[in-house]
Amino acid sequence: MLRRAGDYIKLPKRKDLVVRLKFSDQEAEVYRKAKEKAIRCIEDTPDLENSGRHYKNVLQKIEALRQICTLGISNVEDAAQDAFNQLTDIQGSSLTPDAASVAIRQFVSLGLPMMCVKCDTLMSFASENPDEPLWVHLTSCLRLWCSSCYERERVDPKDHRLCECPSACPSVTIPLQNQAATASITVAHCANETDVPTKVRALIQDLKKCPKGTKRYAHFDENKLNLVVDVKLSEVSVLFSFWKDTLGITGAALTKAGISCARIDGSMNMKQRSNILREFSAGGQIDVLLLSLACCAVGLTLTSASRAYLMEPQWNPLIEEQAFARIYRISQTQEVTMVRFVMEDSIEKGG
Repeated sequence: MLRRAGDYIKLPKRKDLVVRLKFSDQEAEVYRKAKEKAIRCIEDTPDLENSGRHYKNVLQKIEALRQICTLGISNVEDAAQDAFNQLTDIQGSSLTPDAASVAIRQFVSLGLPMMCVKCDTLMSFASENPDEPLWVHLTSCLRLWCSSCYERERVDPKDHRLCECPSACPSVTIPLQNQAATASITVAHCANETDVPTKVRALIQDLKKCPKGTKRYAHFDENKLNLVVDVKLSEVSVLFSFWKDTLGITGAALTKAGISCARIDGSMNMKQRSNILREFSAGGQIDVLLLSLACCAVGLTLTSASRAYLMEPQWNPLIEEQAFARIYRISQTQEVTMVRFVMEDSIEKGG
């Protein structure tokens, strides 16, 4: 594949903005309590036998802090507790597909690679066909195997060992299909404006400032061999988030604010995604396209948009750049603005 460095490609001006926000009083109190729990969990020194469960507990507490930053007081604590109740089942013989799915979701949320321990193949749950998911095998000590390596290991029962633990850990087979993070948070919780998370309110305020009106631009039609003048009714935007619940809450809030939006996540097949993308690129109908980082951070061209929002910072900065590259790439003719939302005095700022 031929790739060209950014220095050799002339692209319009790009502006990167970091919008720093403060918690509301209610959000700050919820975050403070969750932070205290996380600190106590990290400081506890487990014995060797329970180290695996302790490690998973720490991951769960960190994810809860990140969720509060984005989702505010939208039942995050209850959802996080439900996730932990499932996660504890992954220890020992009680390993279940649901517990394994929760573990994978939390690892991806923390930016950890989905890599086979045998062949180092990176695995993605952005399946082109949700009806044909990618199957993987996860042990209770959190070692991930691709199907190919797993089957080869099973050829010789004597050497069939999926981990190096003193006693062989049980494993479970699960699909990576539609494993994007979700905390079962209800959209109805945000019926009142005061219930809308701080980041979502800031997003709506910023979108309302975007220029409206008619804008004309020309492009070359290869079929008709002439210049075609298109009319763009308003500046359109793309929003990225890891959590599907963020997309749900944001979509409901945007609709209530009179801002048209559409959503793409891992639950949709290629035909459904293509229809939404076609409508978005045509312009005039969709103001904001809501995308799941899990399935849309690579492989798309969204140059009809000139503004992008990242609802939560990622541990791996390459994930952020891959998402923004959907907009800032060859064929982009407009100046673009990339907006990152960051909560002050939080884990997003090292607090």
